[in-house]
Amino acid sequence: ADDRDALAALLRDPEPAVAVIALSALARVPEPGLVGDALDRYPTLPPVIRRFVLGALTAVRDVVEAPLIARIDGRAGAGARAAWIDLAVHLNLTGALLASARHATDPDARVREAVARAYGGLPSASTLDALGRMIVDPIVEVRTAAARALGRVGSPRGTDLLERALHDPAWAVRYAAAIALAQLGERGRSALLALRGDADRFVAEVATVISGLSDGALLELSAD
Repeated sequence: ADDRDALAALLRDPEPAVAVIALSALARVPEPGLVGDALDRYPTLPPVIRRFVLGALTAVRDVVEAPLIARIDGRAGAGARAAWIDLAVHLNLTGALLASARHATDPDARVREAVARAYGGLPSASTLDALGRMIVDPIVEVRTAAARALGRVGSPRGTDLLERALHDPAWAVRYAAAIALAQLGERGRSALLALRGDADRFVAEVATVISGLSDGALLELSAD
């Protein structure tokens, strides 16, 4: 604990490699202030380096949630908020995921996309309603994330939404919707089999490909 100030300075070092190495000491000084410094630095780091940061923050998971919620609900820019929401998804912090859901109508598509991913860890009737709105979002990436989240939620109630998404003009959305349908068990698989004869050739083709995959292949394809 006597090294707190030195560690705080290292976490703010302009060289990302220094900050990442400093994070390895965070578990020994799990103070909210230092965790906050790490969270503030997180959105500025390249995606590859963020993976290393996740390990350090996982080690102090119990201390992360409160400062993470404060930042998700704060006045930061959209890019930072999206990064923090994705962090909540990776750490599976329920309180932070619930805070993320408050930003489902954010004007920035990056935030809405991250919120859609967060909904995948919040199975409930209200989640299905929210994803039903997001799966028709004007931005392709948001619709794709919403389709994937419906697969993770795993409710048969999502079948109708995903069947409609299979007719989306964007291939990425159709592909994500087909995989999500296959994740919904017998009802979803049956819907996919029926869609192999759809009048839309693109729908029929993606349904044919995905319905023929094994459970292991689907698990691998559904992973982010």
